[in-house]
Formats: sequence, structure tokens, C-alpha cells
Amino acid sequence: NEKHPEPYGLQVVNRIGENVEDHITITEISIPPMDHLMELKRDEAFSHFYIDKHRQLAGDLTSIFMGLRNTDDLMSVASYAREHINPQMFSYSFSVALLHRPDTKELNIPSVVHSFPDKFVENKLTGQARGREEEHRLFCFREDIGVNLHHWHWHQVYPGQGPENVVKKDRRGELFYYMHQQLSPAARKSSKARRRREDWKAPIKEAYFPKLDRLVSKGLTCKIGKFTIEKPQQSYRRIRVDVQALERWRSAIFDAIDTLEVKDVSMIYPKTTDQVALDEFTGIDILGNLIESTSLSINPNAYVNLHNQGHN
Repeated sequence: NEKHPEPYGLQVVNRIGENVEDHITITEISIPPMDHLMELKRDEAFSHFYIDKHRQLAGDLTSIFMGLRNTDDLMSVASYAREHINPQMFSYSFSVALLHRPDTKELNIPSVVHSFPDKFVENKLTGQARGREEEHRLFCFREDIGVNLHHWHWHQVYPGQGPENVVKKDRRGELFYYMHQQLSPAARKSSKARRRREDWKAPIKEAYFPKLDRLVSKGLTCKIGKFTIEKPQQSYRRIRVDVQALERWRSAIFDAIDTLEVKDVSMIYPKTTDQVALDEFTGIDILGNLIESTSLSINPNAYVNLHNQGHN
């Protein structure tokens, strides 16, 4: 129909017909409201941590999958969602639900390489290497299939949004820090590349040219040499952030580290002055959730979203 003009399931049936060995019967049930999830079009690039709105939509879809009473209902709703929802968001949210539902958590989740091979495998050579830029020593790491698989899977096991029993895990913020602390510096050191500077206003000397050129990787653009970070304003993705904002958020986080205290969310109200101590047992966990930022962030109004918007 006009509202959902992409009947991919019907196309598959017409193409394959009855020439299949296995048939799966889907129970007809009432489908939960999903119209707001279709705000993200099927052919748009999806990011569960770069774009706040996408993360919220993915969390809503995960909540729907988690709330279904049994696997029959899950299969029915998932079949409908696969037909109408952005395929990348569907794959992410459905995998998160399968990993956390008690009746599906023992299943083997298909690899993202099998679901979206275009993200990792080029369809043609992209030309000769462009110069001898230092940053190109890192392409074997940045575009490595195994590393990207690990990163994608980590964020399925530890999503930033969704039902509390899915997001709220022991030492989640600490593990977020640990994973990134292991990945980033190790790659640069092993490639003999210099550590990144902290001055976000200074021009970035190094250039970088991603090797991926498929449609689903269209968000991976080239970075020219001596690039200066300005204001990435993309109206269709609702991104509004600048370097000054990043610096304010970083200063607030540094203040918390220096004072060993984080302002509680209740600090936004004038009658209370609560503080949460950053101790040796839970401090790194609190900071990790602040910096990412997840639904577990103690005060997203003060510390906002440094990690995710830093990617942007």
C-alpha cells in the first residue's frame, strides 16, 4: 500500500515460490504500534550510537521484542518488523533481544558479516593508495572484519538504550571504558602512529580515505589533510553539535574526576544538592555510563553525550 510500499517478503515469495525445503508457519497476532519506528527509512544509514534518535528508536524496538510473551509471538512480530523496519536497525534490535530473552539467549546469533557483507567486502578496487599518510597504517585495523564484528557485537550485548534488564548490567560502564581503552591506543601503538591530540580546534594534519565504497557505507567519507572540525549540522539526522559543546562536556567530566564527585540528576532542581562519589569500586563504572552516554547516565543534562557526539 502507499503507507508501506516495499513488500520485500512478497517479492521473495514470488521469486522462490514453493521450491524450498523448510516452511515456517507464522502465527497471526495483533502487531504492537510501530509507525514511529518507520521514521527511519529503509535505505537510510543506521547508527545506534552516533545518532541519538536512532538509539532511541532501536531501544523502543528492542523493548517491543523483549515484551512479547513467547517465541511464537516474537517470530510473528519480527517477521512484520523485518518487512517494514530499517534492516540495519531491525538486525541490531532483534539481535539484542535474542541475546537477552530467557527463551532465546542460547541461540547462535548470525554474524553481521553474513547479514551485511557490503559493510566489509569491497565490490571493486578503489584505486591506488593515496600517498603515504601515517593514518593509512591503521586501515588494516579500522576496516578489519574481526575488530568490527567485535565492536558491533559488544554493543548488542551492552546496548545503551532499551529495557532496564537489558541495559543495566554489572560494571557496564567500566567495561565500556575497558573495551575502548584496549582498542584505540593498542592500534595506534602497534602501527607506530602518534596518539591523537586533545586540542579539537587545531587542524588535523593527517588525511584518511576509507576503502569501503558500498551504498550501506555511504556515511564513511574521506577526511582531507589539515582538516578543521567545525559544526556538523545534519538536519535530517537531527545532529546539532560543535567543538565548544564537546569542550564544555569534557570540562564537566574532568571536574567530576578532579573532585571525585558527579552531580546527581536532582542537581537540576534548586532544592537539592546531591552528589555521587567516584570511589575506587564504582567510579569508573559511573564515568563510563556518563561518557557514552547511556540510559544509566546519572545526569545526562550536565554531562550530555561526549562519546557519541565525538564520533560525529
